[in-house]
Amino acid sequence: MSIVERREKVRGELAKMRQRVDEFNDYGELVIMQQALADVRAAQKKLADFQDQIVWINKEEALYKLTLTAFPEVEELAVLIDPFAKIFTVVTKWQRAEKRYVSDSELRKQSDVASLRQGGQPTLQLPLSRSGDSVDLS
Repeated sequence: MSIVERREKVRGELAKMRQRVDEFNDYGELVIMQQALADVRAAQKKLADFQDQIVWINKEEALYKLTLTAFPEVEELAVLIDPFAKIFTVVTKWQRAEKRYVSDSELRKQSDVASLRQGGQPTLQLPLSRSGDSVDLS
């Protein structure tokens, strides 16, 4: 593949990637945040691959004393992808934390119910200080 063909191929793929990044605006459903995060990470990886290809193209152009081709689209795409990566990461972490909290809460409720069935009383712990010491009011 010649330098010109490779350069045009990269430009075409960058245009497709731009459309794909524009689709990230439509990712508003919480149920698809995990997939959205995977898509953003894949886009970042593909962008890194493009940067490697551009370095190769520029080296070849320098070798043949051609004018170096600029690809401003790469930096533009990196700037566009970054906020999506941040927000999708935060939302995914929040979902995991919420899931753990709900799961732990359900386990505590189940243990209190089991304790009541066995004739015990539910426990209530009140904090005494910031050091984490507490009083058990069973």
